[in-house]
Amino acid sequence: MSAGRKRRGLWIALAVIIALAAALWIGLSVYASGYAHCEETAKVCMAQSNGDADGVVTFGEDTAKIGIILYPGGLVDEDAYAPLASLLMQSGLFVAIPSMPYHLAVFDVNCAAEIIAKHPNVERWVVGGHSLGGAMAASFAAGHSDDVCGVILLAAYSTEPLNLPVLSVYGDLDTVLDANKYASYRKNLPKHTTELVISGGNHAQFGDYGEQQGDTPAAISNEEQWRLTADVITTWLTGLPEKQTGCGSFKMRMSSH
Repeated sequence: MSAGRKRRGLWIALAVIIALAAALWIGLSVYASGYAHCEETAKVCMAQSNGDADGVVTFGEDTAKIGIILYPGGLVDEDAYAPLASLLMQSGLFVAIPSMPYHLAVFDVNCAAEIIAKHPNVERWVVGGHSLGGAMAASFAAGHSDDVCGVILLAAYSTEPLNLPVLSVYGDLDTVLDANKYASYRKNLPKHTTELVISGGNHAQFGDYGEQQGDTPAAISNEEQWRLTADVITTWLTGLPEKQTGCGSFKMRMSSH
């Protein structure tokens, strides 16, 4: 084959790659444009935040002893988690909620590292997230166990083994969380895992973005699910060891009654 034909072949291959990349980008952009927007309560709670700096919304003082980095659920507006973050802030915690590319945490799994670096006065960090965000936060923690001291899974599971304390919270009416996968990946959680089942809670009510397709309507209010979630997080944090030590495994069931 002549050098000219080889060059033409390379140019054609390059053009095909560029076309495929463009098609993928357009498809992804269209897919992500259908994300769930935050609703009114979240908008009100956003007024209590420190605002958005470099794509991260924060609540509370970054001189707090414990900071929580909360990854949003897939295709969910990060502002939707403002009500939960506001409640956690009232307990003296610093909360950071990053905006994810295309509203999918899978595209910026390691963003927690940048947040930690920008807030050096926070003594200890916990990472967590909702649904896909929880799985990605767990992936970050699996590779950065020296940087964080715990993981919070909200209607989520970890696809990688964790050697950090874990808090797993989900609603008993959640029909979005894959129960079979949750059970299958349960082996990746350490023995010092605290599991909370919220009676009457569902998948969507960890945030404030309305109903989610495939979910079961909750039997409790948004406010009640946020309160119960914030309560168990703050309680769990008080018993969190500074080092990775086993602290038993137990399962709780909470309700508004």
